[in-house]
Amino acid sequence: MSERERERLADLLGKLRAAGHGVLIVDHDIELLSKVCDRLVCLDRGVIVVIGRPGEVRQDPQVRASFLGLAAPV
Repeated sequence: MSERERERLADLLGKLRAAGHGVLIVDHDIELLSKVCDRLVCLDRGVIVVIGRPGEVRQDPQVRASFLGLAAPV
């Protein structure tokens, strides 16, 4: 998706949330997911790696190494 399309999607998801709707999103765009999701479930080959709030998931050592290409936080 283009940046504009991602912004429009984030706006739409925010409206759905405000209206009390739950939404399941399957995606690899961690930036978008972190903006629009209350909770993330990270899978690796169909196995749950971590479940939590976006900030918690992004700090998980396995997520940082496997999905974000970053070293674990010190």
